[in-house]
Amino acid sequence: MEVWNHLLLIIRYAESITLLAREDLILLPAANVIARSTLEAGYRAMWLLDPIDPFEREARWVVYLETGVEHYKKLSQSKVIDPSLRNEFLARYEQCSEFAKRIRLLLLNENISVNSKYPGFNEVIAAQSLPDCYHLFILLSAYTHGNFAALEHYREHLGTAKRMGEFIEANDWKLPLSVAGAILFYVAERFLKNIDVDVSECFKPTLIRKFNEMLKSL
Repeated sequence: MEVWNHLLLIIRYAESITLLAREDLILLPAANVIARSTLEAGYRAMWLLDPIDPFEREARWVVYLETGVEHYKKLSQSKVIDPSLRNEFLARYEQCSEFAKRIRLLLLNENISVNSKYPGFNEVIAAQSLPDCYHLFILLSAYTHGNFAALEHYREHLGTAKRMGEFIEANDWKLPLSVAGAILFYVAERFLKNIDVDVSECFKPTLIRKFNEMLKSL
């Protein structure tokens, strides 16, 4: 199941944020970049899991697969990539493209509708019965794109009142750590429920309470 791979990715993201926090507080910007990836990967994984009907889940998966088709297509057409590597991307493109076409055809034969394209992140969020997290996505995206807001930890005020420095505090780490923890819990719980595992044995209230207490102490 593809969501299992998503879960592994999210675990590695969460581990990376934890390791950065232990290494040095000034590594916050990198942690925020990873937290954004964690947030998006988590919601997209839950979007894949959401339908009860397995055919509907497959319909979402094939649209997800086609993001890989587009990815490999662009790389296979690059003029600056080494020819041998470009051929490798071309082979992946052809394999994924052909597989996606076959799955689409099988689903259409079962009268299962398939979206023409992968939904944007806003649409993915709207489809979930979870709190709207788009404001967190915007906050964390600043560090991915390196925009003006991403530099607020190195600048205070503007104009003649401007002061330069490095203004990162322990409290600032609540954002990436809370995002990573929440997404890991949500996705793991949803995944385990889908395969009929008793999640009460995996996510004891004391574990979540200790995690939240740790964040409050920052």
